[in-house]
Formats: sequence, C-alpha cells, structure tokens
Amino acid sequence: MSRFEIVPHAGGYLLEMDGLPQSHVDLEDPRHLAMEYMAHLAAVLRGVNPPAPAPLRVTHVGGAAMTMPRWVQDVRPGSPQIVLEPDAELTEAVRRELPLPRGHRIRVRAQTGEEGVPQLKDGSADLVLVDAFAGGVTVPGLTTLEMLTEIRRVLGARGVVALNIPDHPQRRFVARVLATLETVGFGHLGVITHRSGWDGKRFANHVVVAWDEPGDDDGGGGEAATVLDRELVDAIVRDESVPARARWDDDLAGLSRSAAPLTAADPMTSDPFPETLLRHR
Repeated sequence: MSRFEIVPHAGGYLLEMDGLPQSHVDLEDPRHLAMEYMAHLAAVLRGVNPPAPAPLRVTHVGGAAMTMPRWVQDVRPGSPQIVLEPDAELTEAVRRELPLPRGHRIRVRAQTGEEGVPQLKDGSADLVLVDAFAGGVTVPGLTTLEMLTEIRRVLGARGVVALNIPDHPQRRFVARVLATLETVGFGHLGVITHRSGWDGKRFANHVVVAWDEPGDDDGGGGEAATVLDRELVDAIVRDESVPARARWDDDLAGLSRSAAPLTAADPMTSDPFPETLLRHR
C-alpha cells in the first residue's frame, strides 16, 4: 500500500501519499475544501436533486482522508455513504487522527473500486464519486467501459456519476472518458475545470459528470423530474474564488466524438500531476 503522512496545513490537515498531497481536511469546518477539484465535486453534489439538505445515497470510489464524505455529512446530514478504500491501514490512521463526525452514516469497505462496485445492488446509489489514485496517477480500471457500465447499473435511472480526471491541455484522457460514458449510454455529460486548464495553458483536474434525465427517450420529463440542476451548478462554479467553468452536452460533442472508448483491453491513466502545480490542487 501507499506510504502516507498526515500533517497540519492551511488551517487543517493534509494527507500526503507517496510524497504527494492527496486530501485536505478541516475538522472545524468540513465545508472548507482547499483543493479546487473537490469544490467542483461539491458543486455537483449541491446540484443533484432533491436539493440539500435532503440526504443522498452516495458511493465514493476512493476515500483517502474522507474529505468528501465529511462534506456530504455536513451539507446533507444523514446521507448513507459507502466508501471503497482498499488501504485499511490508512483508514485506521484517518479514523484515529482525523475522527469522523458524530452521527455519520459512512461505511468504509477495504476494497478497490474494481472489487467493490460489482458487489453493490442495482439502483443503490444516487451519486457515485470516482476519485482514486495509486502511485500518483488514476487507477486505470475505473474509467473503462466495463466499470462504467457497472456504475450505471448501481446508479439506476436517476443517478449521477462524477469522476476526477487530471489531464494535459490537449484533454486526450478526458475525451476518451467522455466517449466511454456516451458508449455506456449516459444521456448527458458535463465537465468542470479551471479556466486555464481548459484554455490549453496547463495540466488540470477535470470533474467529468454523466447522468440520465427521465423522459430522455420519449421527450417527457420536466423541471420537477430534473436529476441535476445545471443552472445551480453553473452559478456555484462562477462564484468560486478561482476562475472555472462548467460545460455541458453540445459543448463537449466534438471532444467526445474525437476519441475511442476506454476498455479493459485498452485502458488509460493520467500522467503524474506536475510538481510545480501541485499547490493549486
């Protein structure tokens, strides 16, 4: 398993794994998200209906210091959460040094995503967050056609998946993830990222989102049935202290159509995050 260390940092605690910053936790304020991509994940969490503070059933693929499960518990109290985190030694240290909040419904399973997701029941989650790294790069098996098909099964008809995908300005990895989500059959796609990452100026984290809306196949649905409130997500992202933007569906069509889907026989992973930019995460 990875080597890890928990150190005081920026009013909270920083989890470093293999010498790289992985998670930041503020025990006094779980809503304080020091890493910008986590703020983007939180924007998605706020946009999923029913609105906060209603609870959601959330599955996290990757746990680390449990930053996002703590955020969910604070913003949507009582949410039943499953965390798939294979490093049991890390989880024990986090529980000891960074205790989880009282009254939580967070269950941690010492499993990889590849092990744990196929064991989950059909339609058992409203939201699946995929944010798992090994050796400083994404776990390749979590973005394949086979795994995303399993995740769609777990989500059912009204679920949302959000993935943390670091990538170069050319966005080849992001493009292939989008193509894979389309091939799986998700009806709607989104990407949230720092403006300079999208404009081709630097390596950046991209939060890739996919979901279905009721009535997509028959032209029905309506505002009351909306799964993800994109206008709310847009507003939250615009209000962040860092310049970022959410892009949806038609704005992504050219990118997804330019790439081949990822499969177990043809996977892909991220390159390591450049050391000069790690402070921006």
